[in-house]
Amino acid sequence: MKISGEKPVGLEAYLQKVDSKGEAGSKGVKKVSGETTLEENVQLSDKAKDIKKIKEILEATPDIRQEKIDQIKTALDNGTYNVEGKKIAEKIIKESLIDLVL
Repeated sequence: MKISGEKPVGLEAYLQKVDSKGEAGSKGVKKVSGETTLEENVQLSDKAKDIKKIKEILEATPDIRQEKIDQIKTALDNGTYNVEGKKIAEKIIKESLIDLVL
């Protein structure tokens, strides 16, 4: 199949149209050193920025807190470690909710 004619189709047609009207800056098209290229911009919402910040903090936090482990081991060895079921249940629910959000 051969397509002929003077009118270009697709991206080239769009770029030529924008160039001829002088609207390069307003249509997300950028002219760099004689070449016309499309420019893409992304804007994140405040919620997305907050989630990104939280994710970075979580990634920087170590998975194992050795000082906490040492405290628990010492308490177990001394027989002074008390397990509070309510606190454990609260932690499980809290972690589950965080996992749903992220």
